[in-house]
Amino acid sequence: MPGLPEPSSVFTQNQIDHNIYSLSQDSFGFVWIGTSRGLYKFDGVESEIFYIEDGLNSNWILSCVFIEKESIMMIGTSEGLNIYDYKTKNIKSISKTDSNFDISNEWITGLILDQNDQLWIYNNGLHLYNFKNLEIESFYNRYDKDSDIITQAIIDNQNQNILWLGTANGLAKFNLKEKKYIAHYQQPKSENLNPFNDNLIELCLKQDKNGSIYGGLLNGGIFYLDAKSSKPSILELSCINKLNDERFELKQIHVLNDSIIFLITEKGIIEYQYEKKQCLSFLQSKRFKEITFVSLLQDRDNRIWLSGEYIFRSNYATDSGANYATGRLKINKKFNSQLTL
Repeated sequence: MPGLPEPSSVFTQNQIDHNIYSLSQDSFGFVWIGTSRGLYKFDGVESEIFYIEDGLNSNWILSCVFIEKESIMMIGTSEGLNIYDYKTKNIKSISKTDSNFDISNEWITGLILDQNDQLWIYNNGLHLYNFKNLEIESFYNRYDKDSDIITQAIIDNQNQNILWLGTANGLAKFNLKEKKYIAHYQQPKSENLNPFNDNLIELCLKQDKNGSIYGGLLNGGIFYLDAKSSKPSILELSCINKLNDERFELKQIHVLNDSIIFLITEKGIIEYQYEKKQCLSFLQSKRFKEITFVSLLQDRDNRIWLSGEYIFRSNYATDSGANYATGRLKINKKFNSQLTL
């Protein structure tokens, strides 16, 4: 089975290497690419690039969220929060004078928008940003203080009032309507000398169509919360042989349809049937250890974008998985367009 195309470096327009940390798309169709050296607004052909000189408080872009009713793009960086105004095409950095919470000089791990267009910020705690009075309300986990270090966040696909948070010490469940933590899930501590931290959800977080949660652990393996039993465990995959108790890193997850997800790891891509809990296929590639997939975006045309040190973009749309079903992970057909910025 053919693997990913051999990449060259992804370049800026000045031919400078950089890493990509976030991918998002606004309702106009622009793809926003957050990198360690600026923010790219990409129209499919050309890029407009924003730097500190354009109003950003940092060139290290970690997260972007488009808020349609405000006609703005919220931008989280290593130094705080920024607003891009589509009407004026200007960027404003939010300082501590704009809020009762000192958001300036704060590492913004991520931004997420709920069904009521409320903006939630997460880093060392969960924070709600109020656009009217420019204030921020903070929430902390009463179950476990280490779990205030939030690394990933997703809104429940069956109940839009539930926010799932991947943390440094397990999986937290937050009620957006009631504005409070309602549950926390952790792996039991092993009595043996376990070289892995089975609760540090760092790399990714995703939910399948049945409601079960998958989290990529920093030191390898998959944190799994079963929707029916609400019992956390480490997901065992028979299609990967464990040598010397070695675990693979789960880089990203793509939910394809009602029964299939793609688990993107440093050892290859796994096609996983989650209802039957079995691997359908496993594509190995020597190339995967060189690529750190950080972000995944399914755009408005249903094309898949993967990014990290490189960006791969599918050449054609995949409506209901039909293009995946027959070829079984023919990556050369789906991710054979490497984007040069």
